[in-house]
Amino acid sequence: MGGFDATRVKNLAPEAMAGMDAGRFGALPPEAMAGFRGDQFGNLPPAAMAAMDAERFGQLPPDAFGGFQPDQLKKLPVDLMAEFSPKELGNLPPEAMGGFDPRRFGALPPAAMKGFKPDQFEVLPPSVFEAMRPEMFDQLPPDAFGGFQPDQLKKLPVDLMGEFSPNELGNLPPEAMGGFDPRRFGALPPVAMKGFKPEQFEVLPPSIFKSMESEQFAKLPPNAFEGFQPAQLKKMAVDLFDVMNPSTFSEINPDAFAGFSPKKFNSLSVDLVSEIDTEQFAGFKNKVIAKMDDDLLGSIDPGAFSGMTEKQAKKLKPGIVKDFSREQVEALDPEVIDALPPAVFDSLEDEFSNKQLNDLEALQGEGLPAQGDGENIGGPVI
Repeated sequence: MGGFDATRVKNLAPEAMAGMDAGRFGALPPEAMAGFRGDQFGNLPPAAMAAMDAERFGQLPPDAFGGFQPDQLKKLPVDLMAEFSPKELGNLPPEAMGGFDPRRFGALPPAAMKGFKPDQFEVLPPSVFEAMRPEMFDQLPPDAFGGFQPDQLKKLPVDLMGEFSPNELGNLPPEAMGGFDPRRFGALPPVAMKGFKPEQFEVLPPSIFKSMESEQFAKLPPNAFEGFQPAQLKKMAVDLFDVMNPSTFSEINPDAFAGFSPKKFNSLSVDLVSEIDTEQFAGFKNKVIAKMDDDLLGSIDPGAFSGMTEKQAKKLKPGIVKDFSREQVEALDPEVIDALPPAVFDSLEDEFSNKQLNDLEALQGEGLPAQGDGENIGGPVI
């Protein structure tokens, strides 16, 4: 085998590689390694890798790494992991990632991390992340984070959470959010919160909101709240709203308002509540409206009341509507007025505008299905 040079190796048929055992491979001169092609290298028996040394490894051309197979990587001497360059690591096919174990992965030089691509990163065995060190993590390219998977995030050492930058956190795929638990999320630096996107935020496990720090919450970008979900809001500590900017409150996903309990809502400030819009108002559960604090009720922009739903209207009682301002009452749509219980309608009748009453009359005149057995249990038949 000592007579082989790079040209002779290059001319070998890929299937001929199957006859290359460790003894024959180890007898090849180092300079012959430069002739290996990817389709040849992929056919080398895994056992041949035991004969690889640093001198031979250093002569392999970039193309050869494209043929690496997981079973070959498993047989490569651990001390050779330190020889990987960013380009060589980046040339490995995604399927080769299955050959990494914590020991081999941990032996890679930090600089090599720069070569990782998302399609490689996403198929790394979760167990190897236990061996990730800060100096390795810091060298990962931003786009590699796009391959992160939830099971990998679960294995990442908690102390590495503090290394996340806004850009890196923002590059995580939404499905990776399932890997966060309260401890890992709590270890993220507040500044990293700036990277959150709505599609990530909406799939964060609700459990993490129970222990979210105010410093983290305050750094979340307004548009992240477009992904806010009811189950998340239910778990959220109410004092976090104390650090929320009113303009950010206005960005909350209307669906999330179903997560408010009367107690949690009544703990909000007037400044926040005054930002509620029509779609958010429509998201309230009936019991929140029924038990709303008088001052908070009065601070809701009258225009938001045009978002009241017929379902909400049917549950209203005279005790709460007496605190509606004339402007708020005048924002109610005819369909909503028609759904009001008789006692509520009677208590508000003097507050309705002529236009509302005319529109109600026109609505009832269109022959819409009557409520109950023809009785007027909502607005009156005018």
